[in-house]
Amino acid sequence: MIRVFGMFLILMVALHAAVDATAIRSADTRAKRDIQNVQVYEAILYAFKVDPKSPTFLTKGDRIFDAPRDAISVSSYSLVEQEFIYSDYKSSAAKKYSAYADVAGSYGAFSAAASMEVSHSSDSSLRTVRMDAVTKAVEHQVSSMHGFRSFPEEYLTENFRRAVDELTVEQIEERIGVFYARRMNLGAEVRKSYIMQASSDDTDSSVTAELKGEYGGRMLGASATAGVGISARESNENLDMRVEWSARGGDASIWLASSLEGDNVDSVVQEWRDSVNQNNLEPLDYELENLWELVKEVNPAKGAEFQAYLEAKWAEETNAFNPDHFYAPIEWCEHAGSFLYIYAGPSYDNLEDAKVACLDNPQCNGITQEPQNNNIYTLRVGPEIQAWSARGETSWTLCSAEVKWCKHNNSYLKSYSNEGTHFSSLTKAQRSCAKNSRCNGITREPHNNNRYTERVGPQLRRSSDGETSYTLC
Repeated sequence: MIRVFGMFLILMVALHAAVDATAIRSADTRAKRDIQNVQVYEAILYAFKVDPKSPTFLTKGDRIFDAPRDAISVSSYSLVEQEFIYSDYKSSAAKKYSAYADVAGSYGAFSAAASMEVSHSSDSSLRTVRMDAVTKAVEHQVSSMHGFRSFPEEYLTENFRRAVDELTVEQIEERIGVFYARRMNLGAEVRKSYIMQASSDDTDSSVTAELKGEYGGRMLGASATAGVGISARESNENLDMRVEWSARGGDASIWLASSLEGDNVDSVVQEWRDSVNQNNLEPLDYELENLWELVKEVNPAKGAEFQAYLEAKWAEETNAFNPDHFYAPIEWCEHAGSFLYIYAGPSYDNLEDAKVACLDNPQCNGITQEPQNNNIYTLRVGPEIQAWSARGETSWTLCSAEVKWCKHNNSYLKSYSNEGTHFSSLTKAQRSCAKNSRCNGITREPHNNNRYTERVGPQLRRSSDGETSYTLC
């Protein structure tokens, strides 16, 4: 059974037909089918590497098994399906894919390939959601059976055994792979992925509605590459979105050369489906096992080392993107009869332009309107509000109630996010950090006159210098 997850739409299903003698009408057809089966069943004899560029997140590694044809089951299908897979910070794309492939404990392997990060330049502290629109054309299902399924270690190639003994664990990963398959489908797959910064209001249904409204019912857009790259979300221009497109198997050029508008997408899908043949099949929908289990069968010490190496690497990749809060709109609080000290920049004729300029100015902590000067709006340093204006001035500052900071004693965050800039007060540092997309927290440096510095982080680290850090709660 081919397992699918998420919301899916079956476009076309034809009844599964086993490859057997009754389906073969002539000796020529039988010979052709036998040749095809040799090509098909060999796919399960290989290890697999993680590949961020593949729509299935995996690519074929080195051959590791010598198994006879009668130890492998091959069934034929004629199936096209589409599914929409929604992921968020609680259930990431990597976690969903690894659970689907029966290696849930190794989801870190796919953290980089099935990334939830919009871009390296986007705010890494903001949580994200991801939607994958996947179209598949399935031709075959290949499974190990009998002794090959129960005791795969008995079918290992001599080359694999030699590699285990002679290669480093890094070389095993690079040259051979990290997983092997007990079952897989063969066919073709096209994937369009939408990774976007999220607000607390985002849900599977709301994101689905947004993307279908912008890219059509199948979330493909007017063309395969429509929208690919970084852009603003349709629902909120303050939030970034990354769109990716990838294809494996069949003739992918059919997608690239065709319009996907209106009913034309049906003919494109059919033409692409018809292009899938024995010479351009790709593995899909795996049931995986960790390769380190087979390495242990050959060399227990090397197998344990390989497992420890991969688990440490995957843990680091998992923690590389660890956002801690949703996007919250910037809100300004109005303070009638007040002003802030010291000009921080030019003046403006309207409040909205002054707000935009203040957010872009690291010295600006608020705005004061001057009735005595034609009601111009001036950027001010402040940050303290002076609530005793004799001129009837009005001021605006960012509403501090919207932001809560947590204090972490004896800790620091790595890397300055604003090199050369530091502050004498925590309030000033917090206001500057709120405007800096690279800033994920503040560290106070006792060894530098207790100055407050903006930091990239985002992971907190233990300090032996008595430093104190502050991050958004």
